[in-house]
Amino acid sequence: MNIANTLTAERVAQIKNRTIDLSDIPEITREQWATGHFRNQRLATLLDDDNKAWLQVSNAGYEIRLNFALRWAREHNCPIAGTV
Repeated sequence: MNIANTLTAERVAQIKNRTIDLSDIPEITREQWATGHFRNQRLATLLDDDNKAWLQVSNAGYEIRLNFALRWAREHNCPIAGTV
């Protein structure tokens, strides 16, 4: 089905006028905002070829996969090599 045929101007107007129920979404505190993963910074780093290949297994950006891996390691108190 072609989406251009299903989205009429009237349907788009209905979607735009719809209110979104946010009652089940918790508020983000100032502390969560300051320390959470809501802020991103660009980082240049060198990866071994095998680690980069492992991160690029899927079509998703390897930076995202690296960020998830680092977050998981940090949240599970994994030691950092050289600091044990």
